[in-house]
Order: sequence, then structure tokens, then C-alpha cells
Amino acid sequence: MLGWSNSDRALAMLYFMFTTLSSVGFGDYHPKNSSERAFTAFVLLTGVTIFSYLMGSFIEISESYMAST
Repeated sequence: MLGWSNSDRALAMLYFMFTTLSSVGFGDYHPKNSSERAFTAFVLLTGVTIFSYLMGSFIEISESYMAST
């Protein structure tokens, strides 16, 4: 991290934040430069968004089913 610009540090922080938020884990493969970190952070955030939307839809369907029985 020595010699990194503030924008590189902010991007690394976002990458680690989204990796933790999505509970993917850091694993054996990880991004090695800023463009890979930005892409990975975007993919992780998109995955969390899609998963949340699908779970919300599933809960809504389950609630309407339970109310009709």
C-alpha cells in the first residue's frame, strides 16, 4: 500500500467492503490492480443487488400464498 494514490486506496477499500458484504470471501484468486478491483467490486455489488431482489420476490410470493390458504 505504500506509494498508492488516494483513489487506489479508496478502490481497494470498496473492493474489500463489497467482498465482505457479499460474504464471498477473499479466496485464492484476487484482483491484482485497480481496474480488476473496480470490476470485481461492481460484480459483487450487482450480485448482492440481484440476490436481494430475488429474495424479496420470493418472500412476497410466499406471503401471498400463506395469506390465501
